[in-house]
Amino acid sequence: MEEVVYNGNLNVAVFNQIELSEAEMAQVSAGQFPILLAQEGVFTKKYVTEAELPKYSHWDALQSDKDAQKEIHGNLPIVWECGEDGMIPTGLQHEILEPPTEEAPAE
Repeated sequence: MEEVVYNGNLNVAVFNQIELSEAEMAQVSAGQFPILLAQEGVFTKKYVTEAELPKYSHWDALQSDKDAQKEIHGNLPIVWECGEDGMIPTGLQHEILEPPTEEAPAE
């Protein structure tokens, strides 16, 4: 069986940086990490193990979707999944992030 190489950027440190409910913290302590998976046009709350975290990468949801999901599920990371051929399309619109501009050095 061929080993799958994941290239997502989700890791345990994320869960140390966000504010979670007591119930969600208990799940994290038990090794079950809550995520909101953006896939097939919907957001789905699921729990994954630490070993599965690298299958997922942060996804830049629209601010309105972030706000709606936070209202429903709390402050969980919104992610998309890495497949064999790269990231699996979400079927959702995403935030367009402007690349940082580089200022010319002062002369």
